[in-house]
Amino acid sequence: MSSISSSHDARAASKLLFQRGQLFGFADASWADDKSSRRSTLCYVLCCNGAAFSWKSALAPILALSTSEAELISVASCAQEVNFCRKLATELGFIQPGPTPIAEDNTGSIALLEHGRFKGRSKHVHLRWCFVCDYVNTGVLRLVQTPTRDQLADIGTKACPDLQLKFQRSLLRGGL
Repeated sequence: MSSISSSHDARAASKLLFQRGQLFGFADASWADDKSSRRSTLCYVLCCNGAAFSWKSALAPILALSTSEAELISVASCAQEVNFCRKLATELGFIQPGPTPIAEDNTGSIALLEHGRFKGRSKHVHLRWCFVCDYVNTGVLRLVQTPTRDQLADIGTKACPDLQLKFQRSLLRGGL
């Protein structure tokens, strides 16, 4: 899957965040952090014109057996929202040029999607893998490997240090 970008695109990701009219997504997960159910916390943030307009932070609907699976579930959730937002934008006359980038900081989940190395041990996760691969292959979205420090969706999965929280909050509001 050649449309999944390498880590050198991380700087380009921040530039894309502020391209006029371009959708850009961030997806992240915190694996098995709920003490009672061991479900992962998922978060995605969609931005346009440099500001967040759609986001969700919630416990995963299913159990993930690894961090890569949790991140894949988060990417799939973000991909669903990207698909909806792209269709809405098209109906409103704002055609999206090219695939919508989604920033992802987990190299394992990116490798699952890039190389198709899914073992198929969990049908529920395999379906989400197929779902995301289909969107990547049809040009709806592409994944951009992003360092954790630049992962805007971190704000919805775990407590962030004060300085990082202020920076991320500023980005969510559309400012630098």
